[in-house]
Amino acid sequence: MTFLIQVDEDFVQFSAAGLFKVVIHLVPALAGAPVTYMVILLQTNSDKKTKQKQAY
Repeated sequence: MTFLIQVDEDFVQFSAAGLFKVVIHLVPALAGAPVTYMVILLQTNSDKKTKQKQAY
């Protein structure tokens, strides 16, 4: 029971190898960067396929 009280009262902080704190606002930013990259990649790939079809 003492452990549960201690966990409930303590504030847990995570850090990335001590370089910076991992906070809740960082998670969407880290997830958003690869998604944005993939959208741009798919759009440019689609554009190349359209240009190849028009060339024939």
